[in-house]
Amino acid sequence: MRSGVTQRRAQVLVAVLLVALVCIAARAVHVYLVIADQLMPRFVRQHGYREVIPAPPGDIVDRRGRLLATSRPVYSLFLNPRAVPKEYEQGLIPQIAAALGMDPARLVERIETNRDRYFLWVKRRLTEQELLRLRRLELDEKVFGFRREYTRVYPRGPLAAHVIGLRDIDMRARSGAELAFDRALRGVPGVRIVRRDAAGRPLRIEIPRGAAPRRGGTVQLTIDIVIQRFAEEALEEVARRWEPRGGGACVVMDPGTGEVLAMASWPGYDPNRPGEAPAEAWLNRCIGAIYEPGSTFKPFIAAAALNWGVVSPDDVIDCHNGVYRMGGRVLHSHHPYGLLPFPEVIVRSDNIGMAVIGERLGIEGTFRAVHLFGFGRPTGIELPGEVSGRVLPFHLWNLYSLGSVPMGHEIGVTPIQLATAFCALANGGWLLRPTIVRSIRDADGRIRLSHDGPEVVRRVVRTEVARYLVDEVLFQVVESRHGTGRRARLKDYTVFGKTGTAQKPDPGGKGYLKGRHISSFVGGAPIGAPQVVAYLVVDDPAVPGTHYGGEVAAPAVAKLLERTLRYLGVPPDRPSRSTTLADRDSAWTGR
Repeated sequence: MRSGVTQRRAQVLVAVLLVALVCIAARAVHVYLVIADQLMPRFVRQHGYREVIPAPPGDIVDRRGRLLATSRPVYSLFLNPRAVPKEYEQGLIPQIAAALGMDPARLVERIETNRDRYFLWVKRRLTEQELLRLRRLELDEKVFGFRREYTRVYPRGPLAAHVIGLRDIDMRARSGAELAFDRALRGVPGVRIVRRDAAGRPLRIEIPRGAAPRRGGTVQLTIDIVIQRFAEEALEEVARRWEPRGGGACVVMDPGTGEVLAMASWPGYDPNRPGEAPAEAWLNRCIGAIYEPGSTFKPFIAAAALNWGVVSPDDVIDCHNGVYRMGGRVLHSHHPYGLLPFPEVIVRSDNIGMAVIGERLGIEGTFRAVHLFGFGRPTGIELPGEVSGRVLPFHLWNLYSLGSVPMGHEIGVTPIQLATAFCALANGGWLLRPTIVRSIRDADGRIRLSHDGPEVVRRVVRTEVARYLVDEVLFQVVESRHGTGRRARLKDYTVFGKTGTAQKPDPGGKGYLKGRHISSFVGGAPIGAPQVVAYLVVDDPAVPGTHYGGEVAAPAVAKLLERTLRYLGVPPDRPSRSTTLADRDSAWTGR
């Protein structure tokens, strides 16, 4: 009897155990197959956490592959304010502050203020010395931690800072090429899962498949750091000599391709130490500042007039002995010229002669000429912050405009606009879109963008018109004893160019400021096959003395052109050059 009872109890127990096992198995299957995705985040939160792995932005290099910007790994220190024992505030915290060169009282105050948080940065971007000193303190991993980040490094310091731009402490692009090509430069962040024990201590780190970070691509710019240094040194030399109140800018371009070889803005800054930069240093004046061009604008009006047959090389222009009435306005020239051959109006930079040419073009023709050469709209260069310049709407043009615009007043241009337009004369009449980027490659080296040739915007004048202006007129601006650009003459290379001296407009819109000027020079070389165009502008020279572009800017551009041509290996051409104004008729092939 007893054995039967025992046997039934055993059977019941086995049945219960089997039912329990079936339930457990069923629950396991349910958890694994049905609700695993719902429970996994909870598991991760309880026993681990997902952490974003930052990806380093790619490099920026110059046209020859020389490094301009790169990313370097660094460590940053953080803590959990909730886990900081009170006794640390009198012992360990002051030690940490000393190791990092921080104020201990300020650090304690930050911890107390953030006691309700789980995360607080102590210091970002630690130096190697700071990291070594912290390691010696053997910090508690439940309270403190190090996070691997990246910092942006600019090996050339201030060189080309306005072109390259910078990134902030969180690696966000803020300006220049860094911002313009951020999509190509920034990498793809990764993800890792940090498993923890019950005490919150890390046990292991897992990187899911395909979740590793990927470095950003490489952007190759058109600038050459050697030519860039030449341009910055030229601008700094002018700034030291003339102390411009409004800064200065310099652009160097290849007229055949539209590539920007150098772009300098003064004052500059060091992107490695952006906190030390004064407010006026942030503006890239080559694309973001507007200047009245003065006489550097005259060749474009002259080119349009020649191209449309309004004037011819043989025309004689009446310059009215330096005084000319246009409606209710009286114009004055610096020198009282009477009758001048058309080329001499440009060579001697006579304002009244240009006003007469403007009258021949008429309001509609002059307005059309301005827009033909790209003024009044952005050039389309890839850098952020480019402005359109200043050209009044057509309905606001009047007889006053015909006297002002042909001599470079009542209009505002950016240095990149003027340099680009001058390149159109140098290359035979083609307006090209200026470019600052040669190629973009991804992290695997595959080419994502490549500028293999110039991007033509439009033809602005016939080839013979452009060649005539360069070879026979703008060359004489530098070569002739009457030319305003004589100080740009070089011993071994032929230079063509144009000076500019404009009065500085009153910011309040009430005419012009007395004794305040914009001094500039734009030039190119050599005559036969122009390889380089350079434009330098000085905003409001403060040093007493001359303010003319031919004396302030022309010598600096000449030196810049010579250094650049020699660096590029362009052979001297002056021994074979003997052209004078008397040769112009043989070079002219049409109107």
